[in-house]
Amino acid sequence: MENIGNTYRNYGKYHYDRYYIAETNTEVSRQECFASTSEPATDNPYKQRWFYAPACEQPQGNYIGGYVIRLERSAEGERLYRMNIRELWSKEKKTQRKATKGYLLPLSLELFAEEGFDIPVTELLDVTVSDKLMLEALREFLGGEMWSLTEALLFGMSLKEYADEQCTVYSFSSSAMYHRLYRKMPALREQIKKFLKNWQ
Repeated sequence: MENIGNTYRNYGKYHYDRYYIAETNTEVSRQECFASTSEPATDNPYKQRWFYAPACEQPQGNYIGGYVIRLERSAEGERLYRMNIRELWSKEKKTQRKATKGYLLPLSLELFAEEGFDIPVTELLDVTVSDKLMLEALREFLGGEMWSLTEALLFGMSLKEYADEQCTVYSFSSSAMYHRLYRKMPALREQIKKFLKNWQ
């Protein structure tokens, strides 16, 4: 997992508004929060980890706002760190998709076919004003989890990629999340069909 971070933002280098230590539940200085610690050893094999909660997606220089928590060196600390960093990297990936690709349009039922969910539509078209209005209407029509799934597919993610992203949020295995989403596809397809039929 460490290698994944090489292509993503290093959240430890930014300045935040507040710094905490989980073990004592106290607010501390930046220096104390990021103070060096001993290397993993037999008595404690866990590395020092931090939980980052930036206030904004795009840093202003070295400032990103929000807060950081210095986690305990434990199994729970490791779990929280991995969940946190994957969520942050997932947001980065989605932002990059928005900036470079845009939505996969026109909206087509082929995107929600009963087979081949892992093959994203390859034709990329610019989002026109009409398309934006349609997508806003679709967001309101679907709502919640169904819209999140639809938006991911419209950004070109495969169902497996979306399952990998969501499994850390819901504490499911990637395989379990994939099958959970797969079972929702027929219902989602029917909702999309209904929306397209009534869209003017």
